Amino acid sequence: MKTAWSIIGVILFSFICLWYILKATYIFAIFNVPTDANKPALMPGDKIYVSRFVKPGINKLLLLEKRGVPLSVFRCIGAPNDIIEIKMGLLYRNGKQINEPLIWNEYLIDKPTLKSIMGYVANKGYDLHTVNDSIVRIAISKNDLKDLKLGLRQYVASKDSVNEMILKTYPGTTYNEDNFGPVKIPANSYFVLGDDRHNAADSRYIGFIKASEIKATVINK
Repeated sequence: MKTAWSIIGVILFSFICLWYILKATYIFAIFNVPTDANKPALMPGDKIYVSRFVKPGINKLLLLEKRGVPLSVFRCIGAPNDIIEIKMGLLYRNGKQINEPLIWNEYLIDKPTLKSIMGYVANKGYDLHTVNDSIVRIAISKNDLKDLKLGLRQYVASKDSVNEMILKTYPGTTYNEDNFGPVKIPANSYFVLGDDRHNAADSRYIGFIKASEIKATVINK
C-alpha cells in the first residue's frame, strides 16, 4: 500500500513540476484577465490560455511584460514597418482605415434612451461617464449599436484637447486617445491597443512592444 501511495505521490509531484515549468516558460499557461482594457473580448476574471509557440500577428491578443508595466494583454494592431495612425477616433494602418465593428468607442446618449437599455448595459458591462444632467458617454461597439438600433453620435476628443488624467499618468504626452501618430513601427517591435479604446494604457502611452517583451499569444480568443 505504501508503495502505491508513493507512486501516486511521485506522479502528482511530477505533474505539478511539469505545470510550473510550462507556465514559467510560457510554453502553455492559464491566466485570469486582470483588467478591463479589452472589453468585450476579455472581461475581468476571464481565463485565457496562452502559448509562446503561437507567433504574434495582426489582431491576435498578446501577453506582454514591459519594464515598468505589469503583465498585460493587448491586441496586436501593427507589425514591424507598419505605419499606425489614429485620426478622430478612427484607426489607420499604412494609410488604410481599419474596420473595427467589435471594439468599444464612446458615444453620446441621452439619459431617457440610456434608461431604456439599462438591462442590456448591466449585462454587457458598458463603461458610462456622465457628461451633464442629460447626456452620458457610453463605451459600446458599432455592432451593438446596430443590434440595438441606436443612432448615436460618436464622442471624439478634438485634436488639440488634452486629457488631464492621461497627462498626469504619462507626463509629456502631446496627443490624446483619439488622435495619435502617424508612427512607423521599428524592426522587431509591435503596436498594441486595447479593445476598450478609451480605457486602455496601451502603445499610445507605453510605446512600442519589443518582440522580447511578448511572453506569449492568447490561443482561446
